[in-house]
Formats: sequence, C-alpha cells, structure tokens
Amino acid sequence: MKNINIKIEDDRHSDLVYITSYYSKITGVRLSQAQALQRLLFETANKFRKEEKSDKE
Repeated sequence: MKNINIKIEDDRHSDLVYITSYYSKITGVRLSQAQALQRLLFETANKFRKEEKSDKE
C-alpha cells in the first residue's frame, strides 16, 4: 500500500467533503475522506477500463 500526501485547493476540498457525504449516504456508513477517495479512484478506474475495453471491440 502506498501513502500520498498532497495539497488541494479549497474548492477541491469542498468537493471531497461532498463526495465523502455522498458515499456515506449511499453506503449507510460514515466514511473517512481517505475511504471516499479510495472508492472514487476505484470506481473511476473501472469506468475507464470498461470504456477502453468497449472501444477495442
């Protein structure tokens, strides 16, 4: 597992708070910002993989 430590703009932090709240609401469990980022990255990467796969077919 890798750790990342990045600075983000205030607007992006507001986005992260919104995303964390969204994922917490749909899962019924309060997620941390790190967990929300992990889920967002996972879902986005899978979406891109599916798009690439369908483009190759």
